[in-house]
Amino acid sequence: MPVYSAVPLELTAAERHRLKKMAYGHKTPHQARQRATIVLLAARGRSNAQIAAETHLHVDTVRRWLAQDALKPWQYRSWIFITDPDFRAKAQRVLDLYARTWQGEPLGTSTSSAPTRRPPSRSIQARCRCHPTLPPGRARAMRVNHTYGRGGALAYLAAYDVHAAQVSGRCEPTTGIDPFMGLIAQVMSQEPYASAKRVFWVVDNGSSHRGKKAAARLSAAFPNAILVHTPVHASWLNQIEI
Repeated sequence: MPVYSAVPLELTAAERHRLKKMAYGHKTPHQARQRATIVLLAARGRSNAQIAAETHLHVDTVRRWLAQDALKPWQYRSWIFITDPDFRAKAQRVLDLYARTWQGEPLGTSTSSAPTRRPPSRSIQARCRCHPTLPPGRARAMRVNHTYGRGGALAYLAAYDVHAAQVSGRCEPTTGIDPFMGLIAQVMSQEPYASAKRVFWVVDNGSSHRGKKAAARLSAAFPNAILVHTPVHASWLNQIEI
């Protein structure tokens, strides 16, 4: 009788770590623990029969579950083509700031850590259900009405000091230059930024802080503030994104 191999699997370190927590976790549901164990054994090259013997399951169960779990549409990898001709230089400048270096020179204690600002594109929407939610009963699932009323939205702006691991934020009714400068003023009026020799602001290329005009506007309002842009389509270099 031929020996059928399990579905070939390649796991990343993060996937393997997550599956191990499921397989050995005492609070993991029994079926989920079995599934995680099967996937881990398949990733180690075990055959279906070997997995069935080790897990005390029927080989058909192992084969059916692996076939189901082999397709994972919720997992994907994305990429983007670099279009900024100065990508390397701009990215290096940002990464150097995270390492407390500017233009090849180490930053001293009189220079503040680089607060990193997320562009004001995150909104918080207030909603309310048109009918009250019915709680679950002994033989009835909780019932939630699909329709809801919109109560408006607020924009949340935030700055992150990458070296102090401190977030400063504020809500605004809209986005734009004035809300952005309001966030700047909120941070720059506090210590250690107010008396720092230099304060570096790492931003992407959003419309409220794009280009040389935004840099000049910032330095005119706060002479010790320096605007540093990430490369185009590289806001993921901005630490507050993470």
